[in-house]
Amino acid sequence: MLVTCVKTFPSAADQERMGDDFYPHQAFHVTEMSVYAVIGVSFDVTSRLYGKTVLFEIADDYRRLATVPAVMFEIADGTPSKLWSGRLWEDGSFALWPSSLFSTYYHEDLSDGVKAVVDDFAKVLAAIEKEAFDLLVTEGDE
Repeated sequence: MLVTCVKTFPSAADQERMGDDFYPHQAFHVTEMSVYAVIGVSFDVTSRLYGKTVLFEIADDYRRLATVPAVMFEIADGTPSKLWSGRLWEDGSFALWPSSLFSTYYHEDLSDGVKAVVDDFAKVLAAIEKEAFDLLVTEGDE
């Protein structure tokens, strides 16, 4: 799945739809008109950081795993990744992520630079990007 960034921050109307739990003092490190491979998708119902919204997991402009509101993007290619598996959380939220991202403390360990997790993320990202961009090239040949 590929998305094109159309804004670098949710608009006031977007934030209103996301609700009072959206935290406005955050940066997403994305660039307008850049295309990003979607590593995962989350449907959050009670996020204390993003409010009620759909979120994409992407590699941001610094190539770090980043959670970003979907309202900042347009779908360039909606084909879901074959690497995704689904998980329903206790609060009713749902995520489609590569299975290793569901590992306990994965996101924290990645941020802390734990080598095994950093290596795994590099492999996951390479596989997701290859799948998404190869599909785009294949579809463009038709």
